Amino acid sequence: MQATNITDNTAHLQIGNTFSTSPKNVTDDWCNDYTRPSALSILPHSAPLGIQFYNPAYPSLGPQFAGSAFVSYHGPTGHKIVIVPFNNGRLAAPATTQEGTVDFIWTDKSIDLTECLSELNPSSKVKCIR
Repeated sequence: MQATNITDNTAHLQIGNTFSTSPKNVTDDWCNDYTRPSALSILPHSAPLGIQFYNPAYPSLGPQFAGSAFVSYHGPTGHKIVIVPFNNGRLAAPATTQEGTVDFIWTDKSIDLTECLSELNPSSKVKCIR
């Protein structure tokens, strides 16, 4: 696949599709034999920083979160914590949807992250999550 097939989507890619920009010797059969498709789709250009599964035996957020994962990550819009819902130990949403994660806590897009209160910037009055 050429990069232009991705940018103008002439390849008709959908959320969660697996694709390669490698040489022509990478075929659908090769991908089916040697790769695994995505299990979860997240915001593009995001970097997951940590994951914690919710244990309702500790101070409770409510039973609706039992078994779900909380993932913190940094992305193009700042820092965010999302919930990844699970049902009976399996992801609740398929990788072909944007509904695999639910925003829980996030940094407002209007905040200049360089102005956040931190050890490096103790005079700031802006509190941000990190």
